[in-house]
Amino acid sequence: MCVSPSLGPGPEGQGEIVFQHGQLLKVLELENYTVRTVEVRIPGALPIKRTQTVDASRTINQRGLSPTGARVLLEARGDLWSLPARHGSARNLTRTSGVAERQPAWSPDGQWILFSGDRSGEYQLTLMRADGSGDPIELTDEPGNFYYTPLWAPDSKHFAVNDKAQRIWIGVIPAEGEQPEPLTLVDSDPSWPTLSADWSPDSKWLVYSIGESTRQHRLLTRSLWAFSVDTGERKQLTSGMFSVWSPTFDRKGEFLYYISNADFTDPQYEDVGSTFVYHNTGRIMVVPLRTDLKVPFHPRSDEEKGATAAPASPKKNGKEEEKQDAAAEEDSEEPEAQETTEDEGEEPEEKTTGEEPAETAPAADPKEAPKPAMEFVWENFEQRSLPAPVARGTFSGIAVNDRGHLVYMRMRSNRWGSGGDLVVLDLSAENPREASILENINILRCPQTAKKYWLSAIAA
Repeated sequence: MCVSPSLGPGPEGQGEIVFQHGQLLKVLELENYTVRTVEVRIPGALPIKRTQTVDASRTINQRGLSPTGARVLLEARGDLWSLPARHGSARNLTRTSGVAERQPAWSPDGQWILFSGDRSGEYQLTLMRADGSGDPIELTDEPGNFYYTPLWAPDSKHFAVNDKAQRIWIGVIPAEGEQPEPLTLVDSDPSWPTLSADWSPDSKWLVYSIGESTRQHRLLTRSLWAFSVDTGERKQLTSGMFSVWSPTFDRKGEFLYYISNADFTDPQYEDVGSTFVYHNTGRIMVVPLRTDLKVPFHPRSDEEKGATAAPASPKKNGKEEEKQDAAAEEDSEEPEAQETTEDEGEEPEEKTTGEEPAETAPAADPKEAPKPAMEFVWENFEQRSLPAPVARGTFSGIAVNDRGHLVYMRMRSNRWGSGGDLVVLDLSAENPREASILENINILRCPQTAKKYWLSAIAA
């Protein structure tokens, strides 16, 4: 169907008619009655600037789990999304086309989401309700900075975060109606862009890994440090002789796990050159956090019972034995039951002293009872470290599940993005052995309160 015709002289004065044919614009040249299509081009970026619908699933950059694993938190195309693990629909929590929200993390109590947003024109660390209600709160006001994915403490009141200057900070969530407190500087690590740290279960200590430094240069090795939230004290836990990273507390606060490049037992001679090549030097290390604890896989020794029996005591004379036997009989006799004068079914008479009875204190709610403070022994930390009874290799992503088992990735290569196998290890078993669950896994995340993992698989 042709509509909206318009007559004009044409480029040579022979005349032409311009008309719309469907969605095309065409020209009828009157000199030879031929029809040609007019190609329309809009200069500049007007087509991409106008409002349009975009598939956000193609631009997922950051992801994580809710505290129980019931939902998944995503950052896609500058918005924050909440997706169900099984049933339900996706929710856009922010819906801000002109604002970018990035690097989100869900608090352990499920109430808050912490992220970097540029609502004010500069990226600031921002706090919002997990259901998207209320106005976001900016916790920082430093221009020109950017904060990466925060690491929540188990109490949901503290968090650790690193910025683009590779500084490590600790912050506190403000109470309702109060102004945010400035972040506390913990340390800096110019040698590594990501935060490798974990919180103690009581939220009192942050254990983190940073590059070792000298006066002349930064070394390639990394060491573990502990930072006290209460006192601001820093303690160096490992010497830096071997590179260590991925510190991970168990959920009871009894053991700390980490990865160390400390196994040089199988050097190989390179094909080109004249030096040794050390490959798969990683070991998973276990450290008891108190001196009265033993690692679950401590050495056992079978002994004959008779060999450890206590020596017999010297024989006593007959009179002493008779006295001891008589005393033992008196102790073993049960006391006679006291007779009562009350008839059955009658209430015993209350005795009065003239004073008012004291009020009975209400029973304490076990849920509100404060948890006892955890004690950690940091002295001789490295000397108490023991390798887990598994083969050496290249490891990544240590976590502890709700059963107390270690979950990690055993990488097939030390190349970036090569992927590995998801492995579970029960150190309390009589003969601890790795159990491979999935193959070709690239990312592993497991919140401290969750029974589920977030996995990223490599496409075949």
